[in-house]
Amino acid sequence: RKMTGRPLFEAVQTLVNETQLRARLASLPAEDFSGLMEELDALLTSAAEAEANGAVFAEFVDKLRDDFPTPRNVRLSSDDAIQLITSQKAKGSEWQAVILPFLGRNLRTPPPRYPCLLQTPGTGELLVALGKEDKTEEVKQALERAQEQEVERLLYVAATRARHTLVLALDGEIFAKTNGSLPGGAQLKRLFRPEGDNEKHFHLLPDAVLECRETAAAAAQSTASSSAVVPALPKFDRGVFTKAAARVNDFVRKFNPSAYDAEITQAAEEGVVADTLMVSRGAARARSSPDTAATLYGRWWHSLFQEMPWRGDLREAERLFIARQTQSPDPQRSAAEWKLARSLFDDPVLAAFTAKPATHAHAEFPFAWSIHRSAALEGVIDLVLIDQEAGRCLLLDWKTNRVKKAEAEILSEHYRPQLAAYWKAVHEITRFEVEAGLYSTATGKLLMYEPAELEAEWTRLAR
Repeated sequence: RKMTGRPLFEAVQTLVNETQLRARLASLPAEDFSGLMEELDALLTSAAEAEANGAVFAEFVDKLRDDFPTPRNVRLSSDDAIQLITSQKAKGSEWQAVILPFLGRNLRTPPPRYPCLLQTPGTGELLVALGKEDKTEEVKQALERAQEQEVERLLYVAATRARHTLVLALDGEIFAKTNGSLPGGAQLKRLFRPEGDNEKHFHLLPDAVLECRETAAAAAQSTASSSAVVPALPKFDRGVFTKAAARVNDFVRKFNPSAYDAEITQAAEEGVVADTLMVSRGAARARSSPDTAATLYGRWWHSLFQEMPWRGDLREAERLFIARQTQSPDPQRSAAEWKLARSLFDDPVLAAFTAKPATHAHAEFPFAWSIHRSAALEGVIDLVLIDQEAGRCLLLDWKTNRVKKAEAEILSEHYRPQLAAYWKAVHEITRFEVEAGLYSTATGKLLMYEPAELEAEWTRLAR
């Protein structure tokens, strides 16, 4: 109640104060949770910036939710911490000491986006490829060379981030093929090119850890160690290497249903490596880009539906729409589409749930489902209606794409992978009978999916 009607920044401050968030964060052990006060201050600063840009509280919340599943920006760690980071994220930063692992691992770059422009190696002649069918031998060579140059640039970035000490993990033995040769995409092959003389220089480097006095001085250590040599790392037998190689990919991969569009699904099926350190068959949503008219309009509709009284009558919904209409980025369009949306309250599929007193409605419903030991699916569903007594639930997704009525089936087909992931996750979590569909504001149609087609789509995605 205290937050109602207040400006964005003041509302966020009220929320922090009423929940005693600062005191609760301060009560956590500092050795496990460092920099929490700075994190909170950064959140408040971002709220102030959003308010200065004209955002309201609901829009600020949506922005935070959009960015939640994405990797966060690199922040300076504590002096005693080891920072694990990809080569791409390391660009522009420096550390006193840098360790480069996985140099012997096979790296594969993502497939090219079509149409694309390429330069012929050596001549610089421009080549145009409109699609896969245009991949001539000349184009193929140009693509391979461009990908190789990108890997070399990443290697250069990673190797030049150290101020004083650079440690190269010559782990070729771990990732070598059965015949002992390195994989074709290994970065070690870039360092040890047959035509170069790098290899003989690398073999002259010490394999024991030596103390660097410059590094020690730069770190402002109060007492310098008198020992010049630290004992070498212990030698492991081949059996340990074999076990490590077998378990190198044994970690949980996180999937986000909104990323299951055709392009990402294709890349996943081809087993593409996303960057030099992180492997993923799925992909989280990209970090939010600057707002456009389309994103602002879509966010307005989602915020309207989030507050919609689904268990109430149409008059309550009308009052809510009138109150929120002034905030619409496109009032004329929203008024026209609201006339279509009024029919939702009479739709037999939706009414079968909302008419039952025991039905619970949950807007912006977050979920996380463990697919198996090394994969998890998480996301946010626009609306979930749960009839616990009957063991049934209905999940709906709102789409504000500008489409014509004749294109509704195309819209349904495009978003089938996303709805199949939602459907499967909710069914496995609840063990209820689940119905799933999407509502198009442009056409006023509620497009429902058959369980059999969702099961088939999920089977395809899970391959």
